[in-house]
Amino acid sequence: MPRLPIALDDHWTQNRLTRVDRRGDAIGGCGVSLDVWRHLFEFGDGSWFAGVYGAYCDNLMIASLAQPDRFERTPFILTPEIVEQGNVSATAGDLGLHALTPAILERIGFSKLEDVEVNDDVVASVYIHDDFIFGLSRRRDGLIEQAIRMVVRVHEHFLDVDLPEDEELALTREIVDRLRREGGLQLRSNPGPPRSFRAIYERPLDGWLNRLFKRTRQIEEALPLPTSAC
Repeated sequence: MPRLPIALDDHWTQNRLTRVDRRGDAIGGCGVSLDVWRHLFEFGDGSWFAGVYGAYCDNLMIASLAQPDRFERTPFILTPEIVEQGNVSATAGDLGLHALTPAILERIGFSKLEDVEVNDDVVASVYIHDDFIFGLSRRRDGLIEQAIRMVVRVHEHFLDVDLPEDEELALTREIVDRLRREGGLQLRSNPGPPRSFRAIYERPLDGWLNRLFKRTRQIEEALPLPTSAC
């Protein structure tokens, strides 16, 4: 598959690290930017509306609306304040999004951007904080598998490999199985030599005091790298 562009320069990217957490049929995590998610969602199909909120203009909410022709469409733009703060990817201004205005919010059942979630009017939602923390939800099945495949492609970049489609899908299924079992995990790549790809889990520490303060330890397991990546 074509290599994804990775433009972030934060703790997660510098350490070739991502995190994913399953929340029912939704998925969230860290270390994946809008530049990646634009390859999963068809933001240019005319149904997507967006808004930015927060004192530092650091929260981006994008929602795909059912029957979008019902709503007034004005272009979503990155205002000078948003650009100056620099916490929303410039990509957001190039996706052909419409403005998610207060009037539209009210019509779809919400008073604030941060409350937007999938309902009868919202087909899918993409939340991005500081362009590296994300939350994704969608009515249609298959989101978790498709999102994890995008995360795998991020790690292909970190590992400097281009996996054939069948190997990419097999690795995706392996991670999805672990995510369904664990609920959340981190993924870390090392381009080597030798190359390695590891899953990191949080485990509670024994003892009542550790349970009281919710102390945990990390357990790492090697993920099976396809032959072409070794």
